[in-house]
Amino acid sequence: MSDALFSRMLEEVTDFASAVSLTGFGEFLADPEVAGKTKLMGNFLRRNSNIGFSQVTNGSLLDGGSLSFLENVSRVDITISIDTTNHIEYAYIRRPGFLSSVMENIENLRHGLQEIGVKHINISLGVVLMKSNIFSLLDVVRFAHKIGAAVFCDHMEFAGVQGMSKQSLFHYPKLANMILAKAMTLADKLSVPFNRPPDFFVGDSVPESMGAAFECPQLEKHGPLIINANGDVRPCCGAKLVVGNVFETKLSNILEGQEVRRLKESIRNGTPHAPCAECRFLQRKSEHLYDSKIYGWDIPYESRSMECDLDFKEQGFFDWLDELPDRYLKNHVKDHLHARAQSVLKTEYFDDSEEKLSKCAQANRVLLKLHQLGARIIVYGAGNELNWLFRFTTLSNCDIALLVDGDVSKQGQSFWGYVISSPAMISDVAAKVVLVTASRHFDEIRSHVMSVSDDLLVVDAFGEVG
Repeated sequence: MSDALFSRMLEEVTDFASAVSLTGFGEFLADPEVAGKTKLMGNFLRRNSNIGFSQVTNGSLLDGGSLSFLENVSRVDITISIDTTNHIEYAYIRRPGFLSSVMENIENLRHGLQEIGVKHINISLGVVLMKSNIFSLLDVVRFAHKIGAAVFCDHMEFAGVQGMSKQSLFHYPKLANMILAKAMTLADKLSVPFNRPPDFFVGDSVPESMGAAFECPQLEKHGPLIINANGDVRPCCGAKLVVGNVFETKLSNILEGQEVRRLKESIRNGTPHAPCAECRFLQRKSEHLYDSKIYGWDIPYESRSMECDLDFKEQGFFDWLDELPDRYLKNHVKDHLHARAQSVLKTEYFDDSEEKLSKCAQANRVLLKLHQLGARIIVYGAGNELNWLFRFTTLSNCDIALLVDGDVSKQGQSFWGYVISSPAMISDVAAKVVLVTASRHFDEIRSHVMSVSDDLLVVDAFGEVG
């Protein structure tokens, strides 16, 4: 897309866009013309603080200064298509990529964006569910909790690669339902936002109607709206759906035009036109998934396994390993071991280890006492100290009712899965204890909390519990 058209489209979406992104074929940072586009994008976002930057990436290039164009941007939403936290599974799914560098980029992402002045940061981990990674889904949820991210998962769709049908979980609906339920339970426990598809239909007889609930949030809200380099306008992520061309018609006129109205009305009336009729995002509103065609597959219902206690080797759950050359596998194992060795050298426990271990032990004593008291707690302070507590102590096992910080620029952001609120919210929450993470400001914070409610016990996370 030319810079002239790019700049024009940015200005034309100002009145109705909540976020903008860069898109194309493959990783957006790998585009040879990305530097010019990101400069224009950054300037646009700083002029329009009500509009955020929302981007899908594979995370491989999120290092160094690759996101410096977002300096002082108000809101950034990043979804990283990671699929798994297992290095060998990643080697198969995202070949020839290496997971260790991607994981490092993801772990440093929030801090990197905070350092360049981004106020509101939302990170999601994207997972395409299939036979080769389904058993790693719970580990992705745990990793999301570690970095304060959400999880978005969906089933694999046909992308033109013959033979991939065997990877689809439509073959194993009951097993998939069980693992998704486990992941959802874990996500609830860890306060990780978890967006998942409906359960597969499992039953002896197929209901007369397994259709969608006929609602399209993408069309109703104009997005995600895609504008191609040739000017074609796609009102959703459906590659086949084009509703106009900006070289012929102004964008606002296209979005309010006859073709878009026709599509909306057909969906509302329960008779969606093609290609909307088989859109999986309509089906996402259904109670169950039944027809595999919405993902591009042809997997008859009668051929599906309704068992959970399977011989996974016999069922070919690990046959994908046979597709990877020995040298390729060895290189990925070496990369993983190398990354682990570097991590050992970098970890905080090896810098002033006695002091760090003592600090960790003291914090855990405080947290154990609070746990024994059965106390719901309010955490006060969403800075480096809290990040350290989540990483190295048992804080995640506590019953955290609220996270607050007096820094207005932090309020509304997500931090380790908790939304940061104003201290003014303290009196609205049923809790017994306020845990202060910033010891150097403890007296000041305690005075403020006591002025709001004198019924609360205010505790220094690195001090003593009375």
